[in-house]
Amino acid sequence: MNNIYGNQSAWLPLFQQVFAAWAAETGNTYVYQATDDGASFPFTAGALGARGDVRIGGHLIDGNSGILAYNFFPNTGDMVIDTADSFYSNTSNNSLRLRNTLSHEHGHGLGLSHVCPIQQTKLMEPFLTTAFDGPQIDDRLGGGRGYGDENEHNDMAGSATNLGTLGTGTTTRTRLSIDDSAATDIDFFRFNTSGGTARVTMRPVGSTYLEGPQNSNGSCTAGSSYNALTLVDLGVQLIGSNGSTVLATANSNGAGQNETTAEVNLPNGTGPYYVRVFGNGSVADVQLYELDIVIGAAAPSGGTLTVTRGGSGTGTISSSPSGISCGNGCQETYNSGTTVTLTATPDSGSSLVAFTGAADCTDGSVTVTANLTCKAIFTRQFTDDPLTAQTTEVKAAHIAELRSAVNTLRGRVGLGAFSYADPTITAGTTVVRRVHLIELRTSLDAVYDAVSAARPTYTDTTVTVGATAIRAVHVTELRNAVRAIDSTT
Repeated sequence: MNNIYGNQSAWLPLFQQVFAAWAAETGNTYVYQATDDGASFPFTAGALGARGDVRIGGHLIDGNSGILAYNFFPNTGDMVIDTADSFYSNTSNNSLRLRNTLSHEHGHGLGLSHVCPIQQTKLMEPFLTTAFDGPQIDDRLGGGRGYGDENEHNDMAGSATNLGTLGTGTTTRTRLSIDDSAATDIDFFRFNTSGGTARVTMRPVGSTYLEGPQNSNGSCTAGSSYNALTLVDLGVQLIGSNGSTVLATANSNGAGQNETTAEVNLPNGTGPYYVRVFGNGSVADVQLYELDIVIGAAAPSGGTLTVTRGGSGTGTISSSPSGISCGNGCQETYNSGTTVTLTATPDSGSSLVAFTGAADCTDGSVTVTANLTCKAIFTRQFTDDPLTAQTTEVKAAHIAELRSAVNTLRGRVGLGAFSYADPTITAGTTVVRRVHLIELRTSLDAVYDAVSAARPTYTDTTVTVGATAIRAVHVTELRNAVRAIDSTT
């Protein structure tokens, strides 16, 4: 090596790149052991601080061409390079010849055999190629089958791979795999975030190629079609901060197809949250995959829309989208930015005056960005409206309608129903009396007092039983006083 590169500091990083590449594909961790105690080579186990588990030596094997290197299978794993082969003198492409040789040989050290046919698609083919750099899909499958991926052992929420704090946008993790039985290997990932929503996509990785064993005489079989994309059917879940509450699941597509969860609001602030990738069934194989976690910006907080009813009339209020469906009052919480259309339906004998409350309520269409209250004002409709002085006869029906309207108002402000003389007024039977006017004025004045409004003024301020004549103007004034206080109740 020194003859080619000049010194160890020039070629050692190439060796380290090779082992770093295998570390990225398997659950193995490699640490450089700078010294060696000279123990018998090979077949001497590694010892911390004395010699490595994987020892690499070199000598003349057969010179130029022929055998470039050889490697012992586990549990030895040691490697020998033909240091007399000029093949390594070509250092183009960051010494790809050397690196792919080392990578291939360490594949044997991991327990991988030669794979056929020779198509320059697999690192572990019997003849070296520089058509690619490092382990390919088939080699990655072999490494994962034996050692898992680089995140092992992340089979539970408590040992989840920590992805850190994710900002808005897409975070992608590659070189992942479900290894061995899909029923026994589960991958957990943990993240925190300042965002407000999350969506997760699991993408199986693989291609179709020819694959088969090498014959005992060293020749290659023709192999058979092998689809590495559909080895195991995978699913994915987004899980809440307790590591068990499932927020979203995607598991409806078959093997080889992407699975994407719905975008969900994250309920536990910054987290943590978890992603769980799992296999379906009991297939004992390896499936490579990649993971996208898409974080959306936190939406402005929503609010509760409260709807009440006011005025002397009655009716119901409903909403689109649904949530509000009530008479006296109702409330519903909506996501921020939701536009809610309110519909007021007056009862028979009533009509809608207006929507009041928050500024956005007046047209009945409300955009919820915070808590707010709208009120539907209903007013009472009266018979013979308007009354004509000296023409319209004051009737029992006029008194009964006013009593109903005033009692509705009293209920709005927390007063009980007024106790009237002649509790039941029958049209065509009950004679309208002066006391009926006096009682209506008294019961309505209490409503004005309850909302700190100035009491209404009337013609014939004092109605005297047996003296004051009952006129249409008295009823009209009461009706006007009712309407004047409708929007305040």
